[in-house]
Amino acid sequence: MTDGLGLSLALAGAIYSVLAMASFAGRVVVGFVADWLGSTRKVLVAMAVASAAALVLLAGFDGGWPRWLMFAAAWVIGLFVATWNGLFLAELAKVAPEGEVGEETASATFFTFVAYMVAPPLFATLVWVTGYSVAYLCVALAVLSAGPVLLAGSRPAEHG
Repeated sequence: MTDGLGLSLALAGAIYSVLAMASFAGRVVVGFVADWLGSTRKVLVAMAVASAAALVLLAGFDGGWPRWLMFAAAWVIGLFVATWNGLFLAELAKVAPEGEVGEETASATFFTFVAYMVAPPLFATLVWVTGYSVAYLCVALAVLSAGPVLLAGSRPAEHG
């Protein structure tokens, strides 16, 4: 936000704080919704679509927007982009073979954190080559692809 949009560090930090607060609140809300619906997978599919839409919003984020709009956009982005991991681990625990929940969730967490290390340099390279907006749109497409993958794998797990 400071580099690409020219925002002050204080404003960028405040916007990021709103995003983080929305993420915190969103984890509770999406967990409640998943319990209420009885399906973490359906909520994860909806989150893939909502996350892709929020990333499109992020791609269009503009430093010339009114501050209230920047903060509202940050809330929406935080709510939909940064709330999936608890549902992801809950779904893994549900489909894991009996007695292997720990191994299943630990390995998924390991690969999630590997992605946290690999993704930023790849994203930075994409930004360098294409700019922020195109880079975020590429990420939105990748996230959107998670929805069909989750739907395709919606068969109950076979344990045996």
